[in-house]
Amino acid sequence: MLVRDGILIKVYESDIKLLEQNPEKFWEGITQIGNRAFGEHSDLIKLNIPNGVTKIWPQAFYACKNLEEINIPNSVTKIGSQAFYACEDLEKINIPGTSSLFEIGPAAFCGCINLEKITIPNSVTKIGGGAFFACRNLKEVNIPSSVKKIEHETFYGCENLKEINIPSSVKEIDEWAFGNCSNLKEIEVPSGVKKVERGAFCDCKNLEGIKIPSSLKKIGYWAFGNCNNLKGIEIPYGVEDIGDCAFSGCVRLQEVKISNSLKRVGRLAFANCRRLKQIKLPYSLEKISFQAFAGCSKLEEIDIPNGVTEIGREAFCFCDSLKVVKIPNSVVKLADSVFNNSINLERIQLPEHLKSCVEMLPSLGYKKLTIEYIKSNEEDEELERN
Repeated sequence: MLVRDGILIKVYESDIKLLEQNPEKFWEGITQIGNRAFGEHSDLIKLNIPNGVTKIWPQAFYACKNLEEINIPNSVTKIGSQAFYACEDLEKINIPGTSSLFEIGPAAFCGCINLEKITIPNSVTKIGGGAFFACRNLKEVNIPSSVKKIEHETFYGCENLKEINIPSSVKEIDEWAFGNCSNLKEIEVPSGVKKVERGAFCDCKNLEGIKIPSSLKKIGYWAFGNCNNLKGIEIPYGVEDIGDCAFSGCVRLQEVKISNSLKRVGRLAFANCRRLKQIKLPYSLEKISFQAFAGCSKLEEIDIPNGVTEIGREAFCFCDSLKVVKIPNSVVKLADSVFNNSINLERIQLPEHLKSCVEMLPSLGYKKLTIEYIKSNEEDEELERN
């Protein structure tokens, strides 16, 4: 084997026997395990790293496909990026609760497909992006209260993870953090988080409950896209922006409650939410974007509040159950084909100043459609009565 300045640089096949027969001699003088030191050693099954080793470098155990168990001592402070990448047979990672470990690097355990459980010590303050990416048999993992951010793709593809407690210390949930955790059933976003980033919980196909805090300002692109079992969602006061595709493909979503702080519904935000029957939009709303409710085939009514200034193209296309729509006086921009192929739409009420937009409305698919114009003062009087 090759050792330089206390760093284990390279382990040869002949060194594995020494490691098994006389581990004390093997580890003598070694304080760090270098880059790819054990990389692709197929005959490494179990390893006890002795106390005194302080750092595991990137890819140190890269693709040790037969490694089943590893004991990491108190003295290790950092596990580098891809340190155990593609250790496909790794089932047990033992880290003592009194560990000095403060960082688990990006993709450190990525592709450890047989890993079922890991206890992360409270000393850890950073878990790198993709640290447990595609650990598809991971069932139990804790996030210590010392962690402030869930990095991108940290738990992406952990298909057997059924529950996760995100501590109150976490203030950021990055892109795709829990994406494709297909057995995750409930999630509570901790107070203090201001944005759920793109794809953070997408493709969580068994997710049934989400609790969103009032600290949240924005739900990012595709954040909960394709959460097939989600039936209801309450968006609290504080949320101003539902991002593009945020709930797209949530095919069992029936009820959405939105508080009076929302300003924008993004492109395809609720597209193909086929069981959504009604949604009450708040008076704070200013913009309904392109195809925001496209394909909501059970949507029976929509109350567009006075305050909305812009309705994007095809915003309500393929809403087969929609019959009556009233567009308020506040709308100044009505894009073309807003209600395309909403075949049962019978009546649209429009403010007079949108007469020029009429030719853009009945372009496709209506069986019978009447367009009525409301003068501004009539609309104001009706609002006062309501």
